[in-house]
Amino acid sequence: MWDILLDALVDSLKLLPILLGVYIIIELIEGKTSGRLKHNKYLKNAYAPLIGSAVGIVPQCGFSVIATDLYTKKVLSVGTLLAVYIATSDEALPIMIANPGSYKYLLPMLLIKFLLALIVGYAAYFITRGRKAKSVYDETRVAKSGYVGATQLQLKDMQVEYAYVAADIYMDEEPDRGCCGHDIETNKWKQYLLHPLIHSFKIFVYILIVNIVLGFVMHYAENAVTEFLNSAYYAQPFIAALVGLIPNCASSVILTELFVGGAISFGACMAGLIVNAGIALAVLVKDNKNKLDTITIISSLYLIGSITGLIMSFIW
Repeated sequence: MWDILLDALVDSLKLLPILLGVYIIIELIEGKTSGRLKHNKYLKNAYAPLIGSAVGIVPQCGFSVIATDLYTKKVLSVGTLLAVYIATSDEALPIMIANPGSYKYLLPMLLIKFLLALIVGYAAYFITRGRKAKSVYDETRVAKSGYVGATQLQLKDMQVEYAYVAADIYMDEEPDRGCCGHDIETNKWKQYLLHPLIHSFKIFVYILIVNIVLGFVMHYAENAVTEFLNSAYYAQPFIAALVGLIPNCASSVILTELFVGGAISFGACMAGLIVNAGIALAVLVKDNKNKLDTITIISSLYLIGSITGLIMSFIW
């Protein structure tokens, strides 16, 4: 028993320095871009799904939380939101970077997620672009008109201009959210070292737990587990996609560790990671007033992830 625990601890500790380095880089990217992302004019036009797909590739859930917040305020389209969700890898990329044996899967994973996010994002964008929802800009136009010196917003072009300025002021009042929901700090020590340290330690604990569980399972029931996984090979993507829906970074850790350890196929891992958007799904459930819309988004994610993972299981 002690050998299993020691092996799990040593394997997990090897990843810790790499995780810390990756998360410091992520915080640097996040700190420089999150505020700009909220007010990017291109997020309100046909470039939005492309930007969402590119931003989602950054391995953390902070951008997906921001995208969810903007979507619930009707600033982003559903196509852009889906593009961010599908492209998001959460903790998968740092873990795969820390495991040299997984390097050959890194580029395919990123490329597939980016292209799929682009296709789904634009498909949803063109399907729903005719539906005009009342946005936060409309809701704050009158209430915040004093900020822009407006008394009556009668002309359509004036309404749009003043509404956008008012909404931007409104969103400035809210703190930017970083990975796993923490506020993006003005204190550089906290932002660029403390948060990466905390995040790295938290992911280290998740990895350690997964390694311990896998160690015991493979030690005492390797044959039974191998038989089950082989017999359920084509069902793996559907199970992994359910795990990916768990709104926590632990789900992406579990999926990636299972894949790195050879317990699940690459297709199954991709199914779970396509669905996984970190805590953003919890934010969507909490803040989106249209519950049918939330169910539709989550169901669509599950189907897209499961089917893509199944197809990859046949061809990979």
